[in-house]
Amino acid sequence: MRLIFTLALLSVATLHLKAQQDPQYTQWMYDKLSFNPGVAGSEGANCLSAFFRRQWTGFEGSPQNILLNYHGPVKLLRGGLGITFYNDQLGQETNNIVRLNYSYHLKLSSGTLGLGVGLGLLQKKLGNSWLTPEVLPEFDPSINTANVAAGTFDLNFGAYYWTPKFYVGLSSTHLTEGSLEDLSIEVARHYYLMGGYNAQITPDITLRPNLLVKSDAQKHIFDLNVNALHSTGFWLGASYRLQDAIAPMLGYQTTWMISSPTSDFENSVRIGYSYDLTTSEIKTYSSGSHEIMLTYCFNFIPKIIVKPYSNPRFL
Repeated sequence: MRLIFTLALLSVATLHLKAQQDPQYTQWMYDKLSFNPGVAGSEGANCLSAFFRRQWTGFEGSPQNILLNYHGPVKLLRGGLGITFYNDQLGQETNNIVRLNYSYHLKLSSGTLGLGVGLGLLQKKLGNSWLTPEVLPEFDPSINTANVAAGTFDLNFGAYYWTPKFYVGLSSTHLTEGSLEDLSIEVARHYYLMGGYNAQITPDITLRPNLLVKSDAQKHIFDLNVNALHSTGFWLGASYRLQDAIAPMLGYQTTWMISSPTSDFENSVRIGYSYDLTTSEIKTYSSGSHEIMLTYCFNFIPKIIVKPYSNPRFL
């Protein structure tokens, strides 16, 4: 099994310049910030989110991702700020990205347009424990025989428009297309187009379709999701990734208030789980992919304090 996965990784590496390099998440509609900096501050609250994804279980050294996000509105900057960090483990390859995101907000019609930029650092590291006579019968000068790491500056841009009913976004990651010469790797530019809508089907049920198109100008990936939110806070749904997977998902969200004499403290939590049923040929070797998502948002709402006023003329 280890040899099969290693061969699969090598086959991908030979087309590295043409392959998708960003990790993908099935519950991307609750992330957005990691690939579109225009989203920063769009929730109107301070939000922290964490994603954990274990892809292609059954393989030794299968992909494993951790994503952490924070973003919130900043009135002084007329927009929002955000921070993104993710760690991606793929066999002998390790990727780390840290970004600072800023979005400038413009009121347009009944919605808001966020124009965002993300500045950060991308680091890659390649191990060497996979080198065996079976997969490397002859010396290849393009393959390092020792652990090697390299980093490069990373630049993102995104536009995100949202209203209470729908959203649409267009963005690009790795605009600088950094070169990691020590690893013989070129970072490919990626493009994202997304959109979604909230449809009130009944007083208790909201239907939420979402679409994400990902491309590196060589390969295109389509994610279609539909989920239904009940007034109790529970939701059920499913995603379809073209020629890759069908993913049922479920989750729960709730909001509560904590009051004080001067302000209200609004809190909300969202938790979700998805399971990818692989439809490609890799399903022969893998039982699927697991993903867990957790988001916590908070917001201080000042109270309007009415003070009594008296005038000596009117007693």
